[in-house]
Amino acid sequence: MDYDLQEKVEDALVALIETFMDSDMKAYPAFTTEEIEYPAAVVTAGDLGPISEDAEWHDVFELDGATVGVITEAAPLQDQSGAVLLTARERNAKARGTVLEGLSGRDLADRLNNVGVQGVIFSTAQVMSVSRDLVSDQRAFVTLITLYMIAEPKELDE
Repeated sequence: MDYDLQEKVEDALVALIETFMDSDMKAYPAFTTEEIEYPAAVVTAGDLGPISEDAEWHDVFELDGATVGVITEAAPLQDQSGAVLLTARERNAKARGTVLEGLSGRDLADRLNNVGVQGVIFSTAQVMSVSRDLVSDQRAFVTLITLYMIAEPKELDE
């Protein structure tokens, strides 16, 4: 059995987010070596463990959620003449809204299963909470969207 379930969960979320995000936004998996450009969605799978105390390591896994960090520059969006098109708050709200709308719905697990990432299957996935923060030294607004999910490794067809 492969033990890269967290990476596969991140890959599935990135693939799904890329289907609905705006063209000026990019999605990244955790621990990427790419330089992150804003606006961005950065996906991090949570801790991994058996679904119950009696379960074994080869049974269904429960992830301690996954987090999608929606990051925007803490500066207004301006046109070439310097006119403000969107305030910093509006930029963050727009990016957050796009990602939340795409992740909302009762069919999130089905949509994750259909993005084409091999080796993982989701039995449940849903948005649990949304929190906001300011990273002042990076001049960035960050919205953390926390997801609850149950996923398990899926044997690859040979």
